[in-house]
Amino acid sequence: VYVPPWVLARLAVDEGDRVRFETVVLPKGTAATFALLGRVPPFFDAGALRPQLLAALAHYPCLSVGDTVELPSSAPDRTVLEVTAVAAAGSSAPTSVSIVDVDLAVTIVAA
Repeated sequence: VYVPPWVLARLAVDEGDRVRFETVVLPKGTAATFALLGRVPPFFDAGALRPQLLAALAHYPCLSVGDTVELPSSAPDRTVLEVTAVAAAGSSAPTSVSIVDVDLAVTIVAA
């Protein structure tokens, strides 16, 4: 099975290590909170980042607390957001949620 290098790094395993995979069903996400990492601009406007974040999330099937999402930018300073909380209906405190075919409420805060 081919696993991309970024997945290996996220799982803290090296190429050639034995890994056991398990299939799980994640609850459907209802909300996610993201914290801006790095330098916060003096006039931070979360609303301006929202369309970029939603476009970036189209490439993610799930979110877990601690995940980072880098927003596309031509500027030398990249905007990186960290998932700080997720929520799902009927689940008390999930750490991971599916975001496929859901209406996800997104909140962006300055870290």
